[in-house]
Amino acid sequence: MFKRLAIGLGLAILFLVPPLMGSEALTVAVFEIDASPPIGTPLAYDPTTAVESPLSLRGLVLKGQGSPIVLCTLDWIGLSNGCLQSFRQALAEAAGTTAERVAVHALHQHDAPRCDFTTDALLAQHGISQEFSDTAFAKDVELRAARAVRESLKQAQPISHLGLGQA
Repeated sequence: MFKRLAIGLGLAILFLVPPLMGSEALTVAVFEIDASPPIGTPLAYDPTTAVESPLSLRGLVLKGQGSPIVLCTLDWIGLSNGCLQSFRQALAEAAGTTAERVAVHALHQHDAPRCDFTTDALLAQHGISQEFSDTAFAKDVELRAARAVRESLKQAQPISHLGLGQA
């Protein structure tokens, strides 16, 4: 799963480096948080009963000429509609950029959390809550991710070379 992420990020950097370089140095800041659901959180198939393998949210912020670009992966089944918009906006604000320059990708292929604030709001109108997703948990992950982005910017490193490999 993360092999594909590394290849994708490597290719993104390869194509983004020349236009981002300009007169400013290109830097990268990396961030990561635990995105594991608490016991009882609805997953795609059943509520969480245990966390055997922790889930994570990981990403990087590329800064150079122009506004920063945020690339983020989340070990969940999906982020849709209002949830995706909210995550992109929160990460954009934390990185000092716009939501259009933030990409958030869900990577989990089996039972894991999903998030859709729009669906949750529609279901709540019919008395259904906490069955599709856990909005409070998702908002907590979003807030912690934004905090991690802000903190990562303090540790940004210059990019001087691009290395690609395969194992």
